[in-house]
Amino acid sequence: MRRIALDDYATAGLILIGTAAIMTLVMIFTVRSDLASASVILCSAVFFLVGIFFVALQDGDSIDAGIAGLLTVDATISIARHSADLGIAGNGFVVPVHNAADKTALIHFIPVAEGGGCPMPPIQITDTYSYLLDDPCPGILLLPSGVTLLKALQNDFNLHFPEESEDIGLAIREVFEDVLEMADGVETTVSGDQIIVDIRKYRLFSGCARVREESAKICTMYPCPACSLVACIFARGLDRPVAIRQITADQKTRSLKIVCDVLPQAGGCDSPVSGTDA
Repeated sequence: MRRIALDDYATAGLILIGTAAIMTLVMIFTVRSDLASASVILCSAVFFLVGIFFVALQDGDSIDAGIAGLLTVDATISIARHSADLGIAGNGFVVPVHNAADKTALIHFIPVAEGGGCPMPPIQITDTYSYLLDDPCPGILLLPSGVTLLKALQNDFNLHFPEESEDIGLAIREVFEDVLEMADGVETTVSGDQIIVDIRKYRLFSGCARVREESAKICTMYPCPACSLVACIFARGLDRPVAIRQITADQKTRSLKIVCDVLPQAGGCDSPVSGTDA
């Protein structure tokens, strides 16, 4: 049988209803008819009504977090498999693109070679996807898996992008903890151009575990929407390419650590040292 999860409103409501029941039973067994007894009965009735109201506030439309975490797994694995079949072996980059159609477009670039670099902006995109072959940094161009979520945050929650790494870290914490409610805690550490984001008690961790059963390399090649969202927010806020160096997952604490590097915007091809995927 499926266990029914109770939120804070439902828990408080059940406590009030239980208290009202206990108070009523006490008055029945004491058989008192004075003013104090009448006050207790009145209070128990109020507790009962307020408790019913709180129970009614429970969100009945929520879905199981373990199931929700599995929704994007197959698509993420399929894209990584397809890329590997094409000979793509590098870690991913989220790159801001400036063109006439969309001044704030983001693309996800995966270089061919392990440890391969990233072509610097401006990058000309003529379609929704592309294979970048005639370039010092050959690879494949994809839509970031978190870009649709990013646009929803902009349109529905008025997300704005700070220009400093520390402030962007605070925005990511607000997004994950308060807006999306996907984690109990988020902490960002900035050291030069390296950014480390720790996501504690990630509620959709079931998807991370399934992807890593296939291969931990997938997380840095083409991460799921949540980890991609982190890179997208930094790339959009700083207006610089963000390299996904390392993503580690702790099954015991259901936590993630995302390590990214912010690249310069100078022309040419950045050729970083490959990160660790485990």
